[in-house]
Amino acid sequence: MRWDGANYSCAYDALFTAIFQMWIDNPYPSSWFLRASTTYTSGLCDGFVSFGTGGATLEAVRDAIRRDLHIAFPRRFVYGQTGCSVEDLADVVLNTDRLTWIINVRCKSCESISAPLSYPVRVLTLPFADTVEQCLKRWLLRKIKPPTCCNGVQYNYDDVTILTGPHMACFGVADPRKGCVVATSISAADAPWRISSVIYHGGFHFVMRHIDRRHQVWFNDGMNNNARSSFEGTIMHLPPDFLIDRTSDAGVTQKMTLIMYART
Repeated sequence: MRWDGANYSCAYDALFTAIFQMWIDNPYPSSWFLRASTTYTSGLCDGFVSFGTGGATLEAVRDAIRRDLHIAFPRRFVYGQTGCSVEDLADVVLNTDRLTWIINVRCKSCESISAPLSYPVRVLTLPFADTVEQCLKRWLLRKIKPPTCCNGVQYNYDDVTILTGPHMACFGVADPRKGCVVATSISAADAPWRISSVIYHGGFHFVMRHIDRRHQVWFNDGMNNNARSSFEGTIMHLPPDFLIDRTSDAGVTQKMTLIMYART
């Protein structure tokens, strides 16, 4: 998506491009997720389909959703040369009560397994990017508060099995530590999630990387290169900490802000 310099759009460009790339990679389950999640993701799905048939540009799709967001939250999503927080944007667009994470827990003492337990999908902020699955399980335990089994023994994250969840999962990263190896998957009882996109911020600008189903990494900046993505390499052949940050052409460090996963 080409950056709008009159109405700063880089947060929208980065997040919506990440969602679009996940939709391109696997259209059917992505479409189901987008239509079921929120009115904003449903609008994005309609727009992506229209783009695919030549009925709209991606910029027009972005602008339509941005208009709806501004109408609903005029102080958070403004027009003009004022940016917005991509974390706030992800919260509003992706938080939903219509879809849930579903888990069960296993008692270490008697080995019994609980009935399925659920909690609505939220954009969770992680302390670090290398412990995504552990943090998610701990968070789900805190929110669901499953009843204890034997002798009141509390459950730990390694007692949790994720049974299923949203097709797309988005997490904020509070501390993108230099040298950190980003978690590239989240396990589940059926199909796991794989890392799909990373959004960065630095120099008052958001950019993103997409990791496709062949594990190829693509960089996209709506402000440069006519918004075309550039190939950076295959993830297994890149340095282990490659995804944690990047340096812009102007020498500005851009740090990981959001990390997104898609079901395989």
